[in-house]
Amino acid sequence: MLTASALERHIGLLTEFGPRHGSNPPAVDAALRYITDELTSYGLTVAVQRWGPEPFEINLTAAIGAGRAPAIELGAHWDTVAESPGADDNASGVAGVLVAARTLTAAVASGGWRPARPVRFCLYGGEEDGFLGSAAHVRRSAGVIHGAFVLEMIGYRDNTTGSQRLPPGASLVLPDVPRTADFVAVLADPASAALAEAVARNAEDDLSVRAVVVPPLLRPVVNRSDHVPYWRAGLPAVTVTDTAEYRNPHYHRVTDTLGTLDLDFAAAVTRAVTAAVVEVTSRLL
Repeated sequence: MLTASALERHIGLLTEFGPRHGSNPPAVDAALRYITDELTSYGLTVAVQRWGPEPFEINLTAAIGAGRAPAIELGAHWDTVAESPGADDNASGVAGVLVAARTLTAAVASGGWRPARPVRFCLYGGEEDGFLGSAAHVRRSAGVIHGAFVLEMIGYRDNTTGSQRLPPGASLVLPDVPRTADFVAVLADPASAALAEAVARNAEDDLSVRAVVVPPLLRPVVNRSDHVPYWRAGLPAVTVTDTAEYRNPHYHRVTDTLGTLDLDFAAAVTRAVTAAVVEVTSRLL
C-alpha cells in the first residue's frame, strides 16, 4: 500500500481538481469530498472540524485505536495558494497521510498491530493563510494530543550537485546540511527530537534523512507551517519536508505538477514516517 503508484493516484486526482483555494470552491469541494470518501472507504469515521464560517475553513480528522491516552497525529494541509495545482505543496503530504491511514487501518483490522495510544489522521485547511486550520485544531484538541508528524511537501528530489539551497545564515549553524537536494529534512524543536529520531531510525538505507533540532536563529525561517501551533502549545511535533522553495523551483507556481515529482522518494518518506508512527505508538511513553 505504501507505494509510489498509490501516491501517484492521490496526487494526480487532487491536482486535477485545480487549485484548492478559497477562490476556487469547486476544487475545494471536490478535494474535501475525495479525502472524506477515501478515509471512509478504509473503515474510518471522518469528523469535520469547522474553524470559520467559510466553506473552505475546514479540517478533516479520523482516528484509529482505542483508549484514553492522548493521540499521535499524522497530518498535512490540503489547501494550496490561488494559482497552483499544488502537487508537491501539498498533495504529496495529503497522499502520504492517506496511504499511511489505509495501511495502518488495515494492520489494526487484521490484528497485526495494536497501538497503545490512538493515531489521528488530520487534514488541515488554511495553512497557506497562516496555518489557521492547524492552529484551530490544536486549540480545541491540545489535551488529547501526545505529538504530531506533519507532512509538508515530500515529493521533490534533485540529485544535482548544488541543487539544495539554504536560508540566509543557515550554513553558520547547520554546516553539515548537504548541498545536494537528495534528502528529506525532519525539523524539530528540543521537545520533539525523539519524534525526529524515530523517522530517521525507520528510514530505508537509500533514503537520506536529516533530523534537525532547529536552532533559535532559524526559528523565524521554519515557523511557517502546521507544526508551529503544536510547538506554541508545548506539544512535540516534527515537520517532514523536502525543504520547499529551498529546493523545488515550482514552489507556489502553476508548474507544481505531478510530473515534477520523484514518487519513489515520496514513497520512501511515507514508509519511514508510517514506521515511526508505529514505533512511537507501540507502547505508552
